[in-house]
Amino acid sequence: VDQSAFAETVAEAAGWAAERIERPVQLLHIIDKHPERAQKNDDHSGALGIDAQEHLLTDLTATDEENSKKARERGRIFLANLQETLRHSVNVPVDIKQRFGELEHSLSEQQDTAELFVIGRRGRSAEMTQRDLGRNLERLVRALNRPVMVIPETFSRPTRALFAFDGSAIAKRGIRILASSKLLRDTPIDLVHAGASTRSTQDQLEWALNKLEKRGFNARAEIISGDPEKVIAREMNTRSANFLIMGAYSHSPLRSLFFGSKTSGLLRASRVSTLLIR
Repeated sequence: VDQSAFAETVAEAAGWAAERIERPVQLLHIIDKHPERAQKNDDHSGALGIDAQEHLLTDLTATDEENSKKARERGRIFLANLQETLRHSVNVPVDIKQRFGELEHSLSEQQDTAELFVIGRRGRSAEMTQRDLGRNLERLVRALNRPVMVIPETFSRPTRALFAFDGSAIAKRGIRILASSKLLRDTPIDLVHAGASTRSTQDQLEWALNKLEKRGFNARAEIISGDPEKVIAREMNTRSANFLIMGAYSHSPLRSLFFGSKTSGLLRASRVSTLLIR
């Protein structure tokens, strides 16, 4: 969570997920380890003598320390308030952690103990840029090998989920993860394959359906021809699904740069809570 308007929504979704899978929830706040070292109106240009250089470095160090102290205190208050709010609405332990560091590296360090990551589609920077997806989202998901639940501006408890199933190794891993988890055990799930109907596709869908039904899921499967992004967006609306599951960023970052990312396209088209599998 960051200090943005989306923090409470992300915390609410994390609390719901934690109750479903019967795990404690931790609210993690990362403070940038490279805060600005000077005020914007300070001018440090020009030639400086040795004494002036030493004096300037001392001032900048003191300013850096003061800014870090203020950032820690703001973060502590922010987390404590968020923790108190969440504790009133969930029946699982709610822990908080704050640390200096880089977001991607800090989250990667949590993978050994985290079963599920919950992050917002957008963060604090998006409040100013109005981006529909945060600039760090793809990079973060690529760095993590745990499922990531991505939350939009508002969170609704899932009443029907749609799994964008393409038969890939990642999609099959998603089925195995879903089948062994309590996260969506009581939620109807539609498996939708967007594309041509082949014998191989039919067999893959049958395998996925059997996997879920053996674990007590209420699931159904369908093959629908058409462009995946358009089909999934349409079917989400037609079926009144408010939760999406899909494999994420299976192609290289370079390919995504030149040809675009299907994952990002589906996220933009659906605008609902989404479980991404890597």
